[in-house]
Amino acid sequence: MKTEMIIRDILEKKESQGGITNVYFVACGGSMAAMYPAKYLLESESKTLKIGYYTSNEFVHAAPKALGTNSLAVCCTKNGTPETIKACEKAAEAGAATIAIVGSEENPMIKAADHYLVYGGTAQMSKNNLALVLMLAFELLHQIEDYEFYEDAVAAYEKIESVNAHGRKYFAPRAKAFAQEYKDAPIIYSLGGGPTDGMAYSFEICSLIETQWMHAVKVNTGEYFHGPFETTDKNLPIVLLMNDGRTRPVDERVVAFLKRYGDKYTIIDAKDMGVNLFPDSVSEFFNPIAIYPALSQIVAELAVLRQHDKTVRRYMWHVQY
Repeated sequence: MKTEMIIRDILEKKESQGGITNVYFVACGGSMAAMYPAKYLLESESKTLKIGYYTSNEFVHAAPKALGTNSLAVCCTKNGTPETIKACEKAAEAGAATIAIVGSEENPMIKAADHYLVYGGTAQMSKNNLALVLMLAFELLHQIEDYEFYEDAVAAYEKIESVNAHGRKYFAPRAKAFAQEYKDAPIIYSLGGGPTDGMAYSFEICSLIETQWMHAVKVNTGEYFHGPFETTDKNLPIVLLMNDGRTRPVDERVVAFLKRYGDKYTIIDAKDMGVNLFPDSVSEFFNPIAIYPALSQIVAELAVLRQHDKTVRRYMWHVQY
């Protein structure tokens, strides 16, 4: 079922019960990070919805009191993470509408949800879970609040693949250079904020720590000057995801400091990656989509140089935990 049809069905069924007043995004790891742009959009633009953003197991054990009939839970797991399935079931038991974002029709979470959407791999960014959940958020804004830039958002999706093609071409040599320089780095800082805060988290927890077993730290650019900047020196590798939009001044402040006191910093600017090719009215919310190719290229290059395939795990899938 298409995104707009799913939202319409949910709102129609909830209309007599007071509608949808709160939305919860629930997942683990990279799936959780993929839903951050949608969370950011709704918190930024919605005048009526209250938004929650939970890692699955916390949602299971400490669900919010507001979870109930007027809630929508969007739960994401590629293959069927047990904690996320339990979270989806808990939301359904509380009377919430539920949407499962899954990697295939075989995902068992489908049985726990009212509706589901299947996302593809990374080859087509417009079919990625990040883009899919973001579209759900735009659709909610449109159908609940008649979002004024909805048509621009729809038009933006027609540009995703061309923007990403531009970004991949632009960043390819930079990714190779980055991997060559930092493949043996003892630690890497991942900085991001605004709409790319979740992407900075994903780069840290999934790309570096999980797939490459490299030590990493994620820092919000707005929080950088409230403790973390004390570790900055000429030898600390830092990757900064730079937004275009309202939060750019926050990122620019960090860049100015790094130019004075740092040396081994890499700035991935959404402007360079083509974010301005999206309609101005909504381009801010597409910063993560524009930047995504750069981070995927970096981890691919690291995997080659470190001779550590991205699928290799020490504990995941191998031991009970």
